[in-house]
Amino acid sequence: MSLAFWTATRSRDPYRQEGAVIVNSSGHIISAEPNGIPELIKTDDFSWERVERVDYVERAIPNALWAADSSRLALEEPVMYVTSHPTKRCMRAIVRAKLEKVIWFPLHDKMGLEAEMSTKEFDAAQKLSTLSKITLEEYK
Repeated sequence: MSLAFWTATRSRDPYRQEGAVIVNSSGHIISAEPNGIPELIKTDDFSWERVERVDYVERAIPNALWAADSSRLALEEPVMYVTSHPTKRCMRAIVRAKLEKVIWFPLHDKMGLEAEMSTKEFDAAQKLSTLSKITLEEYK
């Protein structure tokens, strides 16, 4: 989990630093990515204003899945560590990638911040996890 937090520090988003790390069953890193804007968009040409950034910044989970080699994901029983609970959109990406387990850190609870997603969003992500038989585990 500490690598996921270190990866989050690479994010240039001033409002949210999020990290996701995928490791294989031996603990070797398959992928480690922060949230951020697509590489072809220059950060100098981009406004980090809160309203605009939501349309362009990709969450860490899809970034880590896109950076991973899909053949390694299929063969190496990967586990994803992420610095916050997956959204329903992120959970759909996890289901498509056929990961078996996701371990998430309850950052907002630990920091005493308001929830980052609505109860409806949280419940939808949980249901996707249940329906796909993907273990969604809170980091302790």
